[in-house]
Amino acid sequence: TLKNRVLMGSMHTGLEELPDGAQRLAAFYAERARHGVALIVTGGIAPAPSGVTMAGGAVLNDASHLAHHRHITDAVHEEGGKIALQILHTGRYSYQPQLVAPSALQAPINPFTPHELSHEEILQLID
Repeated sequence: TLKNRVLMGSMHTGLEELPDGAQRLAAFYAERARHGVALIVTGGIAPAPSGVTMAGGAVLNDASHLAHHRHITDAVHEEGGKIALQILHTGRYSYQPQLVAPSALQAPINPFTPHELSHEEILQLID
């Protein structure tokens, strides 16, 4: 149950990629929860390194990343808010050379051409 109908939509803040990003995001989101936002949707977090927005972009694909996200979640909960993580695989719009997509079609705004995923590779991403 949410305390009201105020939702903060997903946005990429750029804090995700900073060395102290977890602390800064926790403070950023907690401040919004403190002032009445009931549900916060995080900026897009890639489910695999191949889907990050850019090289060094935010990813959550193994246990080592959980502490970072737990810290942010706890900060929002302490202020009475709820938080949802937006899973975002950017496909052909991933701005880094190891990008993957359903086809090898290059995005018009990207200098990199994606690797076309096989059926097996798609299943691996889903797992």
